Amino acid sequence: PLIGNYSLSNFPVVSLLIDGSVIQILQSIGLLQTRNHLNYSTGTITEGLMDKTPAIQNWLQIFVNNYESKKILTFFALVFLRC
Repeated sequence: PLIGNYSLSNFPVVSLLIDGSVIQILQSIGLLQTRNHLNYSTGTITEGLMDKTPAIQNWLQIFVNNYESKKILTFFALVFLRC
């Protein structure tokens, strides 16, 4: 967690706040898509209907990696500024 108490109005890095929000939204959408996943088979062909989960997982991983690197840089910057 960041050092100090912050709200939406004084958050030190707005892009970090936005990325964190996008991650939470993608996790919720991923859970919803997983719940709504339906496999359909005609005997010879099997198809996943409404299967957006792999694409959502890929986007989620991209945002999580970006978020974690920004979080570490922000933490060190805040610690450096307090010294």
